[in-house]
Amino acid sequence: MDGDNIFTDGSRIEDKVGCAFVNFRHGIEVESRKIRLSDGATVFKAEVAAIKEEVEYIREKDMRNVKSRFRFKIICPYGIELADGKEKDN
Repeated sequence: MDGDNIFTDGSRIEDKVGCAFVNFRHGIEVESRKIRLSDGATVFKAEVAAIKEEVEYIREKDMRNVKSRFRFKIICPYGIELADGKEKDN
């Protein structure tokens, strides 16, 4: 992994919701942050909050040429799952 690679994630376990991101530079972890969201928050909100925190971090550090690695999925009532921008059959 060359340069800065930032990974984000949001999750919900029972009633607890949170998000995080981690920055690896040349394969070495240089910083990570965890953010606790309100119990009523959705996983989608947690995923978006993680991406928002990542963007703020990139601006704060005035970073250039960053590779962002985020993953979230949307499950719709028609049985199609979108994960990493790719459509899949369930």
